[in-house]
Amino acid sequence: ALAGLEKYHLWSPEFLEQRVRYKPELPTQVLVLRAYRIPKPVLHPVRPEYAGCKSWVELSEEIAMKGAEPVLENRRFIAALEEISSKL
Repeated sequence: ALAGLEKYHLWSPEFLEQRVRYKPELPTQVLVLRAYRIPKPVLHPVRPEYAGCKSWVELSEEIAMKGAEPVLENRRFIAALEEISSKL
């Protein structure tokens, strides 16, 4: 099901194969994220609780999103979402 999605992720086919076989009882999932460009960079301290092998961390401080704009315009994002959905 992941074939044809190469332009939407950075992993090699070999890595994906390894990941899928790692824990077959826990299927690999696809998550679509929409990135936004914020008006100015945010510096966030590195905290000990962020260390280790983690996919996600909860930030201790919120990032202001006022003035943020989507990196992809709506038309391009919707087209990408439709293509991804059609291949799954």
